[in-house]
Amino acid sequence: MGEKSAPTSIEAVHGSLKTVSVWKRDAKKKLRFSIQAKGRGAEVLLKISPGSLMYADDVGTMKKEIFINWGTLAEEIWGYVEGKLGITVVSEFLKSRSNLAEANIVLGKRMILIGAVILVIGIAVFGVSIVLLDFNSVGLAVLPIIGIINMFWGAVKLRWGR
Repeated sequence: MGEKSAPTSIEAVHGSLKTVSVWKRDAKKKLRFSIQAKGRGAEVLLKISPGSLMYADDVGTMKKEIFINWGTLAEEIWGYVEGKLGITVVSEFLKSRSNLAEANIVLGKRMILIGAVILVIGIAVFGVSIVLLDFNSVGLAVLPIIGIINMFWGAVKLRWGR
């Protein structure tokens, strides 16, 4: 009979489908640990992929958030394997996460302010064109709509930062 060999990979699922944002730490994701002999030790490679292909497009747009959130999870898991939590690396990830959160808050506030200015200017231009110039064009409504959209995405960024 042949000798049984040890498994070369382990797959696990982490998170919940309730969290729609794939870049968040508790979003559903698949973890694949590949184990290879390397000299007298072993090399462990970790590949993390979104649990649902429906949200896989978000991965490309949220690379920094994914690196921080999933990286913190990977470090914590590795800390349990070693028998101790990798405090220094996790603290660096947490520091990066807080810096990213602060940047999102600043950017969100700025986007809301710029959107409000564009909205006010757009409403003024639209109003002046209708009242004073007797020029009724739906095309002039684009400017206020751009302002509203900018304010919306600013609020989303602000929420991500908190």
